[in-house]
Amino acid sequence: MQSLLLFLLVPVCTGLRIASRSQISESQSDDCVIVAHLHLRKCGGTTVRRLFSHPDFVAKYAWQQLGSYCDYRMLKNTNVMKLLKDADFKGKFWHEQHCNPDIGDFNLQVDELRALVEPKGCRVVTTALFRSPVEQAVSEYFDFCSHSTSSVEHQPGEASFHEWATRNPENMFHWMLGKQEEMWQWQNHRVSRFETCEVDDRKLNSCESARKTLDSAVSQIGIVGRVDSVEDFVRFWVRLGDTVGFDPLQLALPFTLDSQRMLDMLSKNAGHAVLKENVTSSGYAYVTSRNPCYSKWYEEKMKTSHGSGIALSRELDKRVITLSSLWKDMVLE
Repeated sequence: MQSLLLFLLVPVCTGLRIASRSQISESQSDDCVIVAHLHLRKCGGTTVRRLFSHPDFVAKYAWQQLGSYCDYRMLKNTNVMKLLKDADFKGKFWHEQHCNPDIGDFNLQVDELRALVEPKGCRVVTTALFRSPVEQAVSEYFDFCSHSTSSVEHQPGEASFHEWATRNPENMFHWMLGKQEEMWQWQNHRVSRFETCEVDDRKLNSCESARKTLDSAVSQIGIVGRVDSVEDFVRFWVRLGDTVGFDPLQLALPFTLDSQRMLDMLSKNAGHAVLKENVTSSGYAYVTSRNPCYSKWYEEKMKTSHGSGIALSRELDKRVITLSSLWKDMVLE
């Protein structure tokens, strides 16, 4: 039963780069820490949210959420400002930007946040998780586009996985650079697909330009990870804990779910696994061919030593091994 319960702690991405000491003001203490997470579609942001908001975690560390995941203009939310002011700019806070996942816009919002809180002694730590194009595509299609009970056969009028991949080229760039219209052909092509399976068939004007823009934006984020395996996510979580001051093993044990929630999650897990099994090697190659720019960037930046960050100590390795074993049945969404 334990293995079945563990998977709720998921939806995720890995790799790792840590902010240099020069990016963190020595004058800032841990009296006020704010984690700002860029929640890219189907890249583990929901898992990050569940961990930060888990009752046991909140009880021990008193982390508070700033706004909601759709507050991409966080400082315009009067409740956010009231929470910070009432706390006298002291405490542990976290925020996720999800409804507007444009990475350039995320960095602009973080700049505004830093300008407000750093003079008051707060430390802002930014994070982002990424995922391989195939894993991300399978997860997005399953959650938003496939409504059949088998998760493999599609209903009449519903796009197959192959059709969906064909109609959404460079899908991750659509999310990460979606608002930067100079990057795209058909600049006036408006798509509202946050909670839908609508087509976004825009094509990049220039892969080189898109990669340079992405490289520049990612370099401004403190902790970057990927989520192609449980171990990937665990490395991210351990690094984040060390950086902002929590024990990453605090939620190593499973927690109880009500029976209906358990059945829903088990069904989702099984369906997702069946869909992945039916994406053949040729299917993987096809998805990669529809996402050539992001695939190349991901291979070079996220699956090399550059994406893994600094060498890990033995202590970190031991914790990663321990937590990876405990969370081995996570569902990576």
